[in-house]
Amino acid sequence: MQKVLLINEMDYEIPDIQGYMAGDEDYPVTDLGILRGKITKTGLPETKDPRILTSPLQRCRIAAEEMFDSACTEEELRDAHLGLWQGCGLDEIQEKWPKEYKEWLYNPVMLPPEAETFEHRARRLEDVLKRSLATHSGDLVVFTHSGIIVPFLSRLQQIPEDKMTSVKIPYGAVSQLEWDGSGFHVTENGEQVIPLLSDELEQLILDHYEVPEPERQRCRTIGKVAYDLADRLSETGLLLDADTVFRAAHLQSIGGTDQPGAETGSRILETMGYPDEAFAVLNHIDLFFRSIINEAVVLYLANRQVQGQDVLPFPEVFRRDRENPDETTEDRIAQDTVIINMVNTLYGEDLLPLS
Repeated sequence: MQKVLLINEMDYEIPDIQGYMAGDEDYPVTDLGILRGKITKTGLPETKDPRILTSPLQRCRIAAEEMFDSACTEEELRDAHLGLWQGCGLDEIQEKWPKEYKEWLYNPVMLPPEAETFEHRARRLEDVLKRSLATHSGDLVVFTHSGIIVPFLSRLQQIPEDKMTSVKIPYGAVSQLEWDGSGFHVTENGEQVIPLLSDELEQLILDHYEVPEPERQRCRTIGKVAYDLADRLSETGLLLDADTVFRAAHLQSIGGTDQPGAETGSRILETMGYPDEAFAVLNHIDLFFRSIINEAVVLYLANRQVQGQDVLPFPEVFRRDRENPDETTEDRIAQDTVIINMVNTLYGEDLLPLS
């Protein structure tokens, strides 16, 4: 029995046009797409003597080359051609093909004029797989596109074309098949690889975004403070996840250390499949939920207490603020005081001493 892993394309850049139909046009993989490929590799099932095949389009080929030492390009693995609508946005399609556009709105599996059929897409993927399996005794790892994978999996599982939209294959998703010498058997429909945020995965992400070591050390200190605070507040019955705030602390600087950086880092984490950590990172600098003690508030408080590698009590934080005032100093001190009083009231003692 041979195993086949079908890996969907990674995140890639396309023109900023609503509903743009990229089809088999070639656009560069994004930096996030390359990171997704690295993360996908950490969660791949074990394979035996794998042969690596890839679509020639960059959103597959670059990821394959980043993840494996070598990959063989197969033209037949390229994305579907979308006929006359390829390279068009929805406004242009509506203007040039109004009748077809209306039909397509109510029937999303209706093909654009002169587009490649679903049957042809499925057949060319099947041909590549059978040809490769016939000449290789090990497993296959194949980088291609959801526009090819979905029709192929649907045909194998006898899903009719009008139900194919139920088969979701997101970026970096891995589908698993087994080949018994005469036919394919689907063992896993495409699932996005979202491994737990381990120390090793954190290191991979921090390396990818080139976070400098002093900042990593500072964030590790913040993580310890934040974890301890979240853990102790959880004793009061608050629904706080100490592990989430701990990991968010470590990764808070992947987009930068200011509010725009927090927004960038949050988008990265959200897109990679870590919404809880993304929420904490997004809101921990400019708090939007001041009346609720949550992971973002805990991360904010931990950041305020850590100056360099030192952990300060809040009277010392306030003293430093007053010695180095700016236009936000008084507002920040007032906000801190409200939040700290809330924390101490919930905990029943001076968990964060103000004096």
